[in-house]
Amino acid sequence: MIKKTILFAINDLEFGGGQLTVINEANGLWARGYRVFVLTFRPTKPSRSLEGLSKIPQENLVLIQAKSFLDIFAFLKLLVFIKKIKPDFIFSNLFFSNTLTRLAKIFNPRIKIIIREGNVPEEKSAVVKTVDFLLSFLTYKIIVNAEAIKKSFSKFLPAKKIIVIYNGVDEAFFNCAPRSSNSQKIIISVASLHPKKGQAHLLSAVKVLAQKRNDFKLFLVGVGFLRARLENFVKENKLKNLVEFLGSLGREDLRLWLCKSDIFALPSLWEGLPNAMLEAMAAGLPVAATSVGGVPEVVRPGENGILVPVADPSALAKEFARLLDDANLRKRLGENAKITARNFSWINHLDKLEALIKTN
Repeated sequence: MIKKTILFAINDLEFGGGQLTVINEANGLWARGYRVFVLTFRPTKPSRSLEGLSKIPQENLVLIQAKSFLDIFAFLKLLVFIKKIKPDFIFSNLFFSNTLTRLAKIFNPRIKIIIREGNVPEEKSAVVKTVDFLLSFLTYKIIVNAEAIKKSFSKFLPAKKIIVIYNGVDEAFFNCAPRSSNSQKIIISVASLHPKKGQAHLLSAVKVLAQKRNDFKLFLVGVGFLRARLENFVKENKLKNLVEFLGSLGREDLRLWLCKSDIFALPSLWEGLPNAMLEAMAAGLPVAATSVGGVPEVVRPGENGILVPVADPSALAKEFARLLDDANLRKRLGENAKITARNFSWINHLDKLEALIKTN
């Protein structure tokens, strides 16, 4: 017997932790016998990072192109589509999708809308927070990926509706061959090239390190509008031999890069609990991260990684130097990081998601 119908909605399926979560959830619930659809509101550009990961039938991947919140024709198409598939639950991600799907509930009161907030409310404007508050009355549950994020959202959203479900790590990332002892160590960072991800501060830390040493190289994985500005900084400060931009990588290529790297850098100005960090830990990398969002819930200084203040290139450079100088420290932190990452799995994530569905 076919179980309940689940609709996942998100702006697009391009590079990002939210998009990866949607794909894993859709694949997992489909494999468990649910009728699953994935709806996007923008055409998804070809992306090596998520290409070919979806396991649900192609006809269940649906695009309703919406130009703006005022695109009435797109909203009517959404209502028609919802009436056609009759979902029991809609899991929505990102503000644009969250807004349209919750407004659609007005015309479909039986549907339970569950939204996901993967980042911190500090990045939301007062207008967006107001909209989220008003639409919370049309929301069944709000999923966040860290206790710190729940605490932040509870300041302006109903706390009883907010639940924590940690993301998982793909099992493949735990499978790495022993690292070679190359003289030039690899520091890697995986994130969209956006100001909130802190790559400008990371490059400033490289500039500080470069004054005293050149036994390392930083590789930046990700795409975004900030790339030209970051590349210009590298050129102006003569760091081209120490920094390389890899752009978007497929999942297997990303795994291989993590496996051959020595240090994972997370210089974000704010975060939820990034998938990329959990994957790096699974690959046995020591993490040097800013103490933001849910990161301190996982990274324990001196045990499985290092935490530094936000927007402090000097502190980041100092910790990089310590890790570069001490192979035993890198090994110990990396081994403990892998053990920590074992606590996060997509199976556990799906079990909690399914429990949420089954109780209603």
